[in-house]
Amino acid sequence: MIPLLIIKTDTLIQLVYHDHIENLTHQSLSSWFHQQCLSHGTTLKGSMDAMRFHLKIRQKIPVCLSAIQGLMYFPLTLQDCEVWILYHVEYTIKRDGLYSVLTIHKLSFKFPLDPRVIRRQFIRCRQYLESFQRVPSMTNLSHVYESLVSQYLI
Repeated sequence: MIPLLIIKTDTLIQLVYHDHIENLTHQSLSSWFHQQCLSHGTTLKGSMDAMRFHLKIRQKIPVCLSAIQGLMYFPLTLQDCEVWILYHVEYTIKRDGLYSVLTIHKLSFKFPLDPRVIRRQFIRCRQYLESFQRVPSMTNLSHVYESLVSQYLI
């Protein structure tokens, strides 16, 4: 089971699931992300380097646990804490005064941010995942196939 939200303050890290909250006590957030990346076949550094390369970004870099499964977290920096949100294709963001209300997986969270900041992170995650789903055109594939096969045909 993977948390929907991760909240990190100076003294506490909480993993927020659908039905409960768990305190992360015996490891740092970066080691938790690294362990999650390893269990999905990548590394934390590799994930972040790939994200920087594909999206040409340097700040607020999401962490992709698995591009195949679409599992990734993106950060939001708030005044007194850092929040990591699980990317999901179905979400809503509404403005509520000075706050943004984000709804994912039928749970709503309220953040003191402009909705555009959160939307931008969702867009980055979607763009990254879509970059792996692009299929090369058939003309390019047939050309490669013909050049490789012609070497071995009798």
